[in-house]
Amino acid sequence: MQKPSFVTTVLVTDDEIGRLATSFNTIVTAIEEREREIVHVGLHDGLSGLPNRKLFIEQLAMALSQRRENEHLLVAYVDLDDFKVVNDTLGHPAGDALLKDVAAHTSDTLSDALIARLGGDESAILMTGIKDEENLGKMAQDLERCFQRPVTVDGQQADCSASIGIAVAPGDGIDGTTLMKNADLAFYCAKSEGKSTYQFFEPSFHEQARVRRQTELDLRLALKEGGFELVFQPLYCVAERRMTGFEALLRWNHPSRGVVSPAEFIPLAEETGLFLPIG
Repeated sequence: MQKPSFVTTVLVTDDEIGRLATSFNTIVTAIEEREREIVHVGLHDGLSGLPNRKLFIEQLAMALSQRRENEHLLVAYVDLDDFKVVNDTLGHPAGDALLKDVAAHTSDTLSDALIARLGGDESAILMTGIKDEENLGKMAQDLERCFQRPVTVDGQQADCSASIGIAVAPGDGIDGTTLMKNADLAFYCAKSEGKSTYQFFEPSFHEQARVRRQTELDLRLALKEGGFELVFQPLYCVAERRMTGFEALLRWNHPSRGVVSPAEFIPLAEETGLFLPIG
């Protein structure tokens, strides 16, 4: 005996189809918007809203591939001067507010450039389509002035300036890695010159970087093996006509270079975090 079969019939009205279609479209739109948000978050800095390092490197590679033979491309590595002082004296929220202000001002001023935040107070700038006749020196000065201004943060004024290293394609490199590295080397040279300045890359910077790295390694070895010594300089008071004390001075007698000037190794010790252990 055959079992009876049952067929279920679902009646869908035109109104129900319309509501289902509307709901489906809403879901698809929400998914697409969410995907766009995920992509944006992955390629942009959360604080400033600027492109991050990943997006900057991608855009730099694309710009290099599209560069015409008679055009130049400029990459600038930027680091704010004394940003740590703002964080230490006004607090990290004030430091964040300063970074957002600088990002907004730079984006408005350099509207044709790609500006990215690499991390901390470090940023990178990409300028393309530069003709042979354009004045690169003036462009660098304009970049410097863009960062050199007073900024009001939480009702308090903070002086803002930056040290900038610049590399220009194709002369300083034809790939993104080389250009970024050379702009970074130029930045370190600019930083050593003092605040609020810029420096174009020069091939000699590679040798300077090698010497700096070797000096840092030698500093760490000297700290470990006791390679520093103190000398005492007498302090004489002319008015009292007598010696009033001694000033302790640090000296580094390098095994192969001889006595290294404090003007050379003290700034490096401060930059690398070795100053306090040496002290």
